[in-house]
Order: sequence, then C-alpha cells, then structure tokens
Amino acid sequence: MRLNRTIERAYLRTLPGGGYVAIDVKYTRRLFRRGQYRGVVVVERRSAGERHRAFEPIVIARATGQTMDSVIHQLLPAAECNPAIGAALLRCVPPVIKAKPLRMRQPRIVHNVHA
Repeated sequence: MRLNRTIERAYLRTLPGGGYVAIDVKYTRRLFRRGQYRGVVVVERRSAGERHRAFEPIVIARATGQTMDSVIHQLLPAAECNPAIGAALLRCVPPVIKAKPLRMRQPRIVHNVHA
C-alpha cells in the first residue's frame, strides 16, 4: 500500500515561443519501506489560453531520490536547456509515415462466360 502526498511544483519557467517547462516532485511513502521523492520534467508547448484540457503536458525526464534537492539537481539541467527540450519533444512526436500510392486494379477480362 502506498501513501501519497500532493505534487509540488519545484521549478517553473516560460518557453520563448509560448508554454512552460516545470519540475513536479511528489513524495511517495510505502509501508515498511523508506519513502522517496519522484520528479518529472513536464513541457506544455501552448500558452494557458491556447491549451486544451484534453492534452496532458509531455513528460521529458524522470528521476527519483531520497531528498527533494537531489531530484531537482538531477532534473534541472534538462529543464534549463532549450535544445534538450526540443530534442525530447521531437522524440515524443510520432514519425510521419508516408502513405503508399493507391494501386488501381486493372479490370479482369473474362472470356467464354456462359450465362
């Protein structure tokens, strides 16, 4: 059984083209085990006005640690580097698959058809 606390936003910055990058950290405690902090770097590419409620922010990095500072220390380089964020977003986008051209089936000519 796990006992969870709420998620704490430990870092937030806006992106140059709109949207934001954030580090969210949550403390997870298990019965009979020592608790740990779990953190994620999330990226929202749209501004608050353009955001659709159906879309979740994209998670580009994860880390765990015994303290919140250790998790933030692991995730901060990924959250502050715009080229790394762009590369991670490109990895998250499914590749475009070119459609095969349609082959038109040639009509079959049938000889000696008896009705």
